[in-house]
Amino acid sequence: MKILASLLLLFSSLSASPAQKGVDATVQVIAGEVKQSGFFISPDGDLLTLYHPIKEASKIIVKHQNHVYVATLRSHDHDIAHLEIHGNHFPYLEIGPSPFQGEWGLICGYTLRRTYVRRAIVGGMYGEFLLLDTPFNPGEIGGP
Repeated sequence: MKILASLLLLFSSLSASPAQKGVDATVQVIAGEVKQSGFFISPDGDLLTLYHPIKEASKIIVKHQNHVYVATLRSHDHDIAHLEIHGNHFPYLEIGPSPFQGEWGLICGYTLRRTYVRRAIVGGMYGEFLLLDTPFNPGEIGGP
């Protein structure tokens, strides 16, 4: 019975929930006085965040799981910044298709010195912007 319980615990930890995957991949991005969220899109240190709050920054810091990294701005498109940090084996999220109006999802963001998860319903799209029924808290913008 003890072996079965250990196997079940191991299995459940290997198949993380969507919320846990989001939390694991979320980072805090610091550029001067600006603190916002971002998230890994590859295990090699590629991540995305919002561009306009960090566009004037001379140095971009990324905090992830009690580690601090200096990030390089690789590119930006519209208001999305592609950053890179050195390292590998980071937990990451795959970019999926755009959600549809009425679908629910999760917001992961770094606020109040830790990562939080909240649910949201997609109200629609306004141009390239996603409209949600949940307002963002300080520090959550730029997160998944």
